[in-house]
Amino acid sequence: MKNRIIGIGLLIAGAATTGQAQDTTKRSVTGFRFGTESGLLTNNSLTAIQQKLQQTNIDAKAVGDKFSNVTFSFVRDWPKHTAETRFLFMGTTSNGPAVSPAIRRARLSGFGVGFSGTYKLINTRRFIVGPMFGYDMMWYRLALLPVDRDNLLLATIANNPAAYNPVTFRQGLYLNLHAAAAGEYRLYWLKRYYDELRVGARVGYQLPSFGQGQWRFNDGTIGDLPRFQPKMLYYQVGVSFFPKKRPRT
Repeated sequence: MKNRIIGIGLLIAGAATTGQAQDTTKRSVTGFRFGTESGLLTNNSLTAIQQKLQQTNIDAKAVGDKFSNVTFSFVRDWPKHTAETRFLFMGTTSNGPAVSPAIRRARLSGFGVGFSGTYKLINTRRFIVGPMFGYDMMWYRLALLPVDRDNLLLATIANNPAAYNPVTFRQGLYLNLHAAAAGEYRLYWLKRYYDELRVGARVGYQLPSFGQGQWRFNDGTIGDLPRFQPKMLYYQVGVSFFPKKRPRT
């Protein structure tokens, strides 16, 4: 099953590349995009991780039960196709009871790079609508940090320095596939600086196809800590900017 999913991902990437190659004979514009992706449903693996950490007297409120991505993309746009090179930063919601007294506090984060392509089924002066496919390569990290952060005493740190050193767990590389229905509305504001602005929204699903290994600490694995599975039914909102090209001097 996993090999089939990876194969589908490679076909999506190949189709996107082929579509881009077929469209390069026509005029293209370049720009950039800011967006936020938020999960619509609770992520069960986050809930399991939170519960396990709380059983160990670790404050896991910041792990939450949902996660989101902040994205920055370089965009290249053709008449029939749009390609994005994405940079992602993942964070989680704050949800759940705090542990008291806690020996440490937990924070889950991630970062990665990816690609997506949108095929324009509708492309008018005001609207762009079509399916989007892509993939992201992600790295996730679970950090256990000191509980006390403010007004620390030097003598306290000197007498127990190990308590104030962060502990970091990692899972290695993930390959996440995503597909979404995408729509954008064209705005022609700030014409002095931009050829076009676009406000858009997407509803889609993210499926991890490779990764999901056990958490690792140094050279060992943490067998009793649940794995993070970044499955996500999500919505995204974002703004695209296409600056005017300056004439060459």
